[in-house]
Amino acid sequence: MFHALVRRTALVLFGLVTPLLCVELALRFFGPVLPGNYETGVWAEGHPTVGHVHIPGATAWVREPEFTTFLRFNQWGLRGDEIRVPKSPDRYRVVILGDSFVEGKQVAEGDTVVEQINTLLAQGGRSDVRALNAGVFDWSQVHEYLYLQEAAPMLRPDLVVQFLYVGNDIGDVWPRSRAERRSLQRPVALVDDGQLLFAPWHRRDASLSDQLLESVSRRSATWRAFETGVMDKIRYRNRDGQGIEGQMLELLRHKETPAETQAWQTAEALLRATRDTAIDAGARYAIVVVPTKWQVHRKDWQQLLAARGERDDDRWVLRGPQRRLVHMATSLGVPVLDLMPAMREADAKGQRLYYAVDTHWRAEGHALAARSVVDFLQEENLIGQRR
Repeated sequence: MFHALVRRTALVLFGLVTPLLCVELALRFFGPVLPGNYETGVWAEGHPTVGHVHIPGATAWVREPEFTTFLRFNQWGLRGDEIRVPKSPDRYRVVILGDSFVEGKQVAEGDTVVEQINTLLAQGGRSDVRALNAGVFDWSQVHEYLYLQEAAPMLRPDLVVQFLYVGNDIGDVWPRSRAERRSLQRPVALVDDGQLLFAPWHRRDASLSDQLLESVSRRSATWRAFETGVMDKIRYRNRDGQGIEGQMLELLRHKETPAETQAWQTAEALLRATRDTAIDAGARYAIVVVPTKWQVHRKDWQQLLAARGERDDDRWVLRGPQRRLVHMATSLGVPVLDLMPAMREADAKGQRLYYAVDTHWRAEGHALAARSVVDFLQEENLIGQRR
């Protein structure tokens, strides 16, 4: 009787483990072969200064309704190939800072704006120039400034190009209440009496169960797929996804609120601080202003207003944030490229640059941005002559 029970238990366990093992091997060797939307690996982790960064050496597949991509990060946490540290003296290094637009998880590595910049430069005879992808999802000007302070001595850039996204970069420095600042779990900045200050923050200590689940997620593609494809959707089901769009609409209104004024002051202080950090590291500095899909694709703008019960009238100034950023950069002596005119021109020709649901660029958007950036770098003589 006992032996029969052991055999039946062993058969049941074998029946359960074998399919899971097959799924694990399939996800590892063939990518996201299962239906649904999920990730097969953990590729970001907390950081005591920056807030969160890519895990050095991490890889993962990301499957979403509009795209499926493979991500890999080098030993410095940058998306793409390994790099030489310290930098060879005959090479010109460009560090491109930004958020998820630069990171580009929505497209293949070779289709990202950074890699297309590298391709265009090489085709133009500048194979000595190498742009590095220092974009991380959910980063703001604060994260990028703090990262550059830590990374510049190691990466030793000759040029720093920061991509500023109108959709949330200004919203990320929106003034917060005292209660919000007391419970911060990410770095934020504010301006007080003209001084740039960083509010103290503390990452929530992970419980033992959280630590165990994190360990399993890093080791099992099957569990990670279940976690991101099922558990996260349950965990975040009540989020309406309108937070960024709501603050973005404030920026596009004709009338400026006191909170918006404070946000712009903080954004300008961070721009100045990032410029100074780049200069102190021996690098030149420039910015690229990234428009939202609602500013580029008219149909998307009308759909957003309809969803929020707003009318498309003269209360809106769609180019307002771009004008503000260009004026701000110019006053600080920073070369600036506004991508909005080129992207609107492409939209007028019927080109779709952004995904219909996801708020980021398709490969076509990355390609247009790369061409515009390369032209900008050459026109501003930001990469000089071949060494």
